[in-house]
Amino acid sequence: MPESVIEQTAVLTEANFTRNIKYVIGVDEPYFGKMLYLWISKGYDRAKITISDFISAFLTFKGDDKQKQLKKCFEILDID
Repeated sequence: MPESVIEQTAVLTEANFTRNIKYVIGVDEPYFGKMLYLWISKGYDRAKITISDFISAFLTFKGDDKQKQLKKCFEILDID
């Protein structure tokens, strides 16, 4: 199967995202995983996140713009 097809069909649900976040951040924190999931899915708890959405969200933290990184951290912690 071509990579673009796999990327478009591979999705992360809230359950598998929160269960497996420990492999991404190195700590088993399902609550933090849920906050990240809600941030990436723009607050929709039944949404499915594509691999592209996941990577794009984490690319926000790449680089030297600390102000932008802190703003995104606040958005994650302030999600409700």
